[in-house]
Amino acid sequence: MEKKKNSFKFILGTSIIILLIALYLIYSNAPQKEIRAVVLRPQNCSDCFNIAPILNEVRSSNVNLTIVQYFDVPSAEAEIYLDKYNITKLPAILLFGGTSNLQSFGEKRNDALVFTRQKPVYLDLQSGKFVGRVNATIINTPLCSICQNLSNIVAALRQQGMSVYENKINDIEAMRLIGLYNISKLPVLILSPDALQYELMDSWRAQGTIESDGSFVLRNITVPYWSVSEKKVKGSVNSILIKDATCANCYDPTTHQEVLQNQQSINLKIVSTKILDISSAEGKILISKYKITSVPTIILQGDLSVYPTFLNIWPQIGTQEADGSYIFRNNYLLEGQYYRDLKTNQTLVGTGKV
Repeated sequence: MEKKKNSFKFILGTSIIILLIALYLIYSNAPQKEIRAVVLRPQNCSDCFNIAPILNEVRSSNVNLTIVQYFDVPSAEAEIYLDKYNITKLPAILLFGGTSNLQSFGEKRNDALVFTRQKPVYLDLQSGKFVGRVNATIINTPLCSICQNLSNIVAALRQQGMSVYENKINDIEAMRLIGLYNISKLPVLILSPDALQYELMDSWRAQGTIESDGSFVLRNITVPYWSVSEKKVKGSVNSILIKDATCANCYDPTTHQEVLQNQQSINLKIVSTKILDISSAEGKILISKYKITSVPTIILQGDLSVYPTFLNIWPQIGTQEADGSYIFRNNYLLEGQYYRDLKTNQTLVGTGKV
């Protein structure tokens, strides 16, 4: 009896497997639904969104896209489709035939499935305007040669798919825009309202403001920048490195600059550097003036008030002097690095401990 039960289970299991295989073969070999596509495209729109990936998406949906017809707008052929299927955006794609498994593609209108997920750039037929063409206005000042080049940002936006063109303006228009948008820092980037049609701008909103006219003003400007109200460059830093040539094992003080200029951390804009030895006349003057007790060291001068990360870190490793200079003092924090104690004239090694 037990053998009969096992035999029955085996036969049943085998039958189910055979049935599944048969169903798979039937459906996998079923003829694909035939589809015809009509593409309506505006003339003279080289920057309009690319429809090729959309058609490829249709082809990959188990349908047979047999015919793709292209009609330019305006044309007599295109007008027939525009009116009958209430087309409001171009480029447009209309699918005819077996579209039952393509409902996410768009909206059913009469006997056609109309693509409704246009991305910029596209032509809005109601307004006659190309949506997604962005004008970028950059206002620079010749008084800040070390300021950020915002044309690089425009180039980056273009690489990410934005149709953006730089708009050249004169000084009078620049002053008008500075007043209109209450701009306090230069350079500045202003994008026309169509920029907000792009999804990539979602991550940009925190970097600036959207004005009442829809324009986007980039306000998170990298230091250094030109202060419109103070009429001077903010964030320009000069450095003085002091070392001891007689200390062969002492670390290289340029290490300080490499850390301070790291774009991923403090990102100081050091525009000039002077290297002095403790035996030089100027070196002796500075050691005496700032009561420096160990070398190598670095002295920073300039407008460091615009570097919040630097201001938070510096009290742990150095001092700010009455004249505004910043002096690195705590060589003992550099674990494993040799330095010279000027009080004892000994070469010591940093412990990394307070």
